[in-house]
Amino acid sequence: MFGIATVPTVAAVATDEPDVVVLLGEAVRERFDPLRDGFDPLGRPRKLTARHHVRRPVAVGPLAEAEDLFVGPRAHHQAVDALEERLVAARFVLLSTPEFLKPGDVTLVVRDIAVEARTDIGERPSGAGPFRFVERVRGSHLTFQRFEDYAWGPRYVKNKRAPFVEAVRLRIIPDEATRMLELDRGGVQVVMSVPTQEVRRLRDRKDVYLLRARENGITYLGFNNKKWPFTEQKVRQALSMAVQRDHVIRFALEGQAKPIYGPLPPTIPGFSEKIEELSKTSYPFDRRKAREVLAEGGWRPGPDGIMTKDGKRLAASLWVTNEPVNQRIGMILQSQLRAIGMQVDLEVLEDATIRANTPRGLHEMILWPYGWFDPDILASLFYTGRSIRTHYSTPELDRLLDAGRTTMDHERRMAIYFDVQKKLVEAAPWVPLYVREHAIAVRSEVADVKVHPYTNAIILNDAYIKRR
Repeated sequence: MFGIATVPTVAAVATDEPDVVVLLGEAVRERFDPLRDGFDPLGRPRKLTARHHVRRPVAVGPLAEAEDLFVGPRAHHQAVDALEERLVAARFVLLSTPEFLKPGDVTLVVRDIAVEARTDIGERPSGAGPFRFVERVRGSHLTFQRFEDYAWGPRYVKNKRAPFVEAVRLRIIPDEATRMLELDRGGVQVVMSVPTQEVRRLRDRKDVYLLRARENGITYLGFNNKKWPFTEQKVRQALSMAVQRDHVIRFALEGQAKPIYGPLPPTIPGFSEKIEELSKTSYPFDRRKAREVLAEGGWRPGPDGIMTKDGKRLAASLWVTNEPVNQRIGMILQSQLRAIGMQVDLEVLEDATIRANTPRGLHEMILWPYGWFDPDILASLFYTGRSIRTHYSTPELDRLLDAGRTTMDHERRMAIYFDVQKKLVEAAPWVPLYVREHAIAVRSEVADVKVHPYTNAIILNDAYIKRR
């Protein structure tokens, strides 16, 4: 057994659909190829066979009509109804956006079969991947054992059968220093999130190698657009000109990131260099211009340099998680915004506290990331009723986002998301900051661990422990 150190994450999620449970697995998402992955040239399903961890072999992927997946929010339910057999395990991501029919790391389970097999499915997930779940000790670790019957590895691995590694223990270690100490002493062989300040130290070591993965999302400075002063567009635009991304990346992230100006990173379809340029030219780093924009909005400097309007100070709190790098970023942003006359009070909170309270609108500003594989993420961020971090939406955005979710033609769909991004650049409901480049550390006794550049998932199908 070898150990992997990570930060807390989600093990399973349930959809709103009454008949479906979605469980996270370990397969890697990629672009769906109908001829390779389940449909003949006429669109009729081919049968793929896999063996579930706890049940007999089942047919996987025989969808009667692919079009059924792409209409309306009940795509999960329609997909399950369309299966020729009652589905226990699938290798397809079946979501409501056209771009998302691809092999993935989601397992669909018909609820009544899941309940028949086991009532505690949230506590003991099961799928059809190369490792099967063994145990979870809350706040400590999850253990997975090699699935001996596995024989349907994806095309991007050499070993299509059961992994060489007998077992994997995923240890949950929130503290950065403890994660690195465990790597140094051999308590874990893989560290999923190497602190930025440790990358330089590990780079020259012979007993460790580093894998790189660019984030499939961005980190942003988010405003609660329902709260004053962020209800004023001039304020939001001025703050967008006050942030110097290069300093954040250089001094807080040790250069382990790339600046981003538009809503989407290069790793998500719909990213546009034109949008990047539009955002950079609309909101260049320019403190003098930022103060001029505030003055146009009626703001004047007070005796201590903080801008005031109608007797109110330009002040807000900024929520950051207790991760040290986020605290450093928060302090840099605090200083940069102070330079144009805004007082920022830094509040360090638990990740879970921020997640629970931002939907309730209790925050003013947050430093927060998002990650996904499709531009439909913008619907989660800026659609009415779903915008739980920035609390910003408009009827026009809703209309465009609905169109993006239902348009089948790829080029038309990308054009729709281009329009969405233009509107977001103009409105400035947030400040996109950077795309992080993660480093994953692997001890040299473990060979052929890989990381997928699209999903950041580690691939263990070919991994093995060298003989000493």
